[in-house]
Amino acid sequence: MIRCMSLTLIMLAQSAIAAPPATQPAPAARVETAIDLALLHLERRQHADGHFQSEPKLALTALASTSYLATGNVPDHGRHGATLLRAIDYLVRSAPDDGYFGKADGGRMYGQAIVVIALAQAYGLEQETSRRAAMRAVLVKAVKVIVDAQNVKKEPPHAGGWRYEPSAVDSDLSASAWNAAALRAARDIGLDVLDAALASAAAYAKRCAQPATGGFAYQPAGEPSIAMTAAGMLTLTVLSTTEPPEVAAGAKYLREHPIVDATRFPYYSMYYANQAADRVGGETWTIVSRAAQERLLRTQLPSGAWPQSTSPEEPGEIYATSMAVLTLSVPQRVLPLYAR
Repeated sequence: MIRCMSLTLIMLAQSAIAAPPATQPAPAARVETAIDLALLHLERRQHADGHFQSEPKLALTALASTSYLATGNVPDHGRHGATLLRAIDYLVRSAPDDGYFGKADGGRMYGQAIVVIALAQAYGLEQETSRRAAMRAVLVKAVKVIVDAQNVKKEPPHAGGWRYEPSAVDSDLSASAWNAAALRAARDIGLDVLDAALASAAAYAKRCAQPATGGFAYQPAGEPSIAMTAAGMLTLTVLSTTEPPEVAAGAKYLREHPIVDATRFPYYSMYYANQAADRVGGETWTIVSRAAQERLLRTQLPSGAWPQSTSPEEPGEIYATSMAVLTLSVPQRVLPLYAR
């Protein structure tokens, strides 16, 4: 059923694109072309064993896989089906015995969450019985690593969140946003994730909100930023059944703080800001999505890739291209994790 939903949403999005004028393609058509070129570029960077040519290898293979999934691709079906299937099979084959992907490639708890998200979203599309069983077995172990890391005893301000390593006794909103989303994705496919775990993650995100500015900080009592504001907003909307007041305050912060050339973590910021703005809608979506679309269409390279980030912490071209595709594909709402 999820596969049918994904393909139906893509068909509806394509049918809604107006005919472009002779001189300049319509924005929707330009976005579709940009995504097509990017996915072809990623395909060219995939190795025969399924991984994508970059480090941390497991995390970025998962991120690239998610960009294919977010654009309606299905493992082993359609134009990019073989590419996606190789990537997912590579992740399953590479699963460590203890379930901690983040140690295997240095992606730490960021990578752990990204792999779980990719496998959980792909699991919902997989129909072959033995492959589903293998994916589920890997996910059970990987999710346990995330749950155990959240349950490490921490001081009250950091309770409920995650940090770089499973044993960390503090938390940050960036790692927590990824891991909270991973738990939500795992629960959506029927894995045993307690409501209390999601509620505790949401409580940590709320403690990172800064009432004076409306933004969210990397850690409680820190300085707000675009990236963390968007990550906090998305975390709360994904985990909560109602919209907390911190989300509306965060939306105002995003409207008043546009992403510019000097913004730290530009690809990360655009992705989270677009996801958060889509959840809020209205003026916030119009302002945030238009700016991201214009920036990404302007900076895409002839190869179909996006250039490496100006922030050295954002790791290379595979990352940049995958995050750009994920950002541009937000309106399609294909990933079950972010479906409303």
